[in-house]
Amino acid sequence: MKNGFIILLILGVGFAFYALKFMKSVESDPTRQDYTYTPQELTIENYLKESPSGDKVFDPAPLSLKEAKDVWSKSSLKYDMMDLYPKFNLMRDYAKLHIATGQFLDLVLSKINEAENKYQTGQANFEEARRIIENL
Repeated sequence: MKNGFIILLILGVGFAFYALKFMKSVESDPTRQDYTYTPQELTIENYLKESPSGDKVFDPAPLSLKEAKDVWSKSSLKYDMMDLYPKFNLMRDYAKLHIATGQFLDLVLSKINEAENKYQTGQANFEEARRIIENL
């Protein structure tokens, strides 16, 4: 009985050794293709269209709202719009001109309106109102 257990143990260790050796050879195979998914970097250039008047328009339609916020937060269009602060009417006009109609445009316009209302009623100072718009 004892000899049978020892033989079984030796066969198990041998099998484990060759199985690990085989797995390492498969991992180090240079012809093996890697099928991991790498998402495309989200940049505004991938979602810009040109309006008939020649202006750049951000079209976030293929993006989720979170992705649209991320792309917008890094874009030059956002910084150009923020340069108009605290001229809320001009900011709204800029947003309507440079963001395609949809859920994201509605969000931007609502944040501009919220910041304007809080700023004019004294609930937010100059910087707090600016942060409301910047941090969509």
